Amino acid sequence: MKYITFMPPPSGRLSVYKTTGLVENEVWQLGHDYVAPILQKPILARADMNSVVAYAEGLAVEIAPSPHPRHANITGWDMNSTRTRLQATKLAAAAKLVMLTSPRGEP
Repeated sequence: MKYITFMPPPSGRLSVYKTTGLVENEVWQLGHDYVAPILQKPILARADMNSVVAYAEGLAVEIAPSPHPRHANITGWDMNSTRTRLQATKLAAAAKLVMLTSPRGEP
């Protein structure tokens, strides 16, 4: 997985969803209902990562229950440092790429 996937936006709040305890269809439904409309394109893949990896990199996972109770942000990035790219690289290396299997992009 490429590090750019985990680079924080200018706000320093990388949007994520907690998926522990969900079945596959429920995880894809979160993406379909809450992420795809923002991106204005269908979700065809996702990156699964344990939050322990973020904590190990000195980052935090803050609950942000809008637009959904499972929404959170990865925060604590040093936005003026080259360390940010290293942190994003380590998160990407620990993440698992999961591709959508439905040919029509539906969960």
